[in-house]
Amino acid sequence: MAIKQQYVGNKLALIIEEVKTAAPNYEQRLKRKAFYLKNGFVPADFTLTEGHTDYELLSFNGDVDPNEYLALIRNYGGVIFRWYIKTRIHPK
Repeated sequence: MAIKQQYVGNKLALIIEEVKTAAPNYEQRLKRKAFYLKNGFVPADFTLTEGHTDYELLSFNGDVDPNEYLALIRNYGGVIFRWYIKTRIHPK
């Protein structure tokens, strides 16, 4: 993956829609997760909900804890983002 080459030595994190069998695009979600797992990403020990969508967090080159993720979102989105998008963490 090009992103891993560009940021060698850095921790990477991404969120994907949670893989749920009831989802209308279940197969797509399953393939997406398999792609990232095949490329060395690992699931975090929590899931999260932003707005009305449930997500899984995957990381590469180090674990991401919930507080670290929330700090990133707060820094990235600022106050306006937090008013409209509520992030809730769910331990696995």
